[in-house]
Amino acid sequence: MTWTKKREAKPWRNLQSGSAKNPRFCEAKKIPPCPKRTVGDACLRKRCFTFPRKYAIISLKPICGGRAMLTYDHFIFDFDGTLSDSYASFVKAAMMTAGKYGVPADEEQVYYLLKKYSTVYLFDTLPFGPWRDTAYAEFSKLSKEILAEEAEMMTGTVELLEFIRAHGGKSYVYSHSGEIVLKNVARWGIGHFFTDYMLGDKRYPRKPAPDALLELVRRNGLDLSRSVMIGDRDIDVLAGKNAGMASILLDDSGFYPDLEVDARVGSLIDVKHAILCP
Repeated sequence: MTWTKKREAKPWRNLQSGSAKNPRFCEAKKIPPCPKRTVGDACLRKRCFTFPRKYAIISLKPICGGRAMLTYDHFIFDFDGTLSDSYASFVKAAMMTAGKYGVPADEEQVYYLLKKYSTVYLFDTLPFGPWRDTAYAEFSKLSKEILAEEAEMMTGTVELLEFIRAHGGKSYVYSHSGEIVLKNVARWGIGHFFTDYMLGDKRYPRKPAPDALLELVRRNGLDLSRSVMIGDRDIDVLAGKNAGMASILLDDSGFYPDLEVDARVGSLIDVKHAILCP
């Protein structure tokens, strides 16, 4: 429902709409049923409401499928590289581990392999030889320690989460990173924004398999058509696509120019524009 303000503000006036005193009001005015929610949270099903006289109804057409403002209701975020500026910590831990084992490594190469692929791929690529598994275990422990002390939120994180909540949306986190996610969320004071988490549950295959994401959907009763996966890597958005939901790619450096997504943004601040109703 769209409202327009009249020039002169009038006091509230009871139009008897929706009350038992005038049950035929809607029928007489030929007001159609409406979806679950419209602008102003006024739903004209088989009854009407009491409106302030200073407002005039100019349209009963619902906006964006009857949902005010946001294109989606449920926003599922990847963590590292999406909400958390984690790559500097990962690169630092990888370089320290490589140095310990005398493995030659270039910071730019390490960053590229981490961003484009994964930590597992990085350690499969670098020549650790028979010490690969031991080195990877040490890297995992070291990176968590560095992340817990040094990682900061991505620019626009709080602004976006507040925007989603203010417009009736709910936020979730789906990450392979496990407990460090909860530690940093608590350290940054943003835990109240999130409804639920899916964090490295070993019962489910890793992204881009949709299994863990679908479990998050199941236990929260989410509508796939009103849900979106937001991440900075191909496996994030592919997990969303494989689960049957929309996807938004955070790709400020153009790592995935050919990846098919519902929206492509350069920052979290840009996500606000991607989730608004057209």
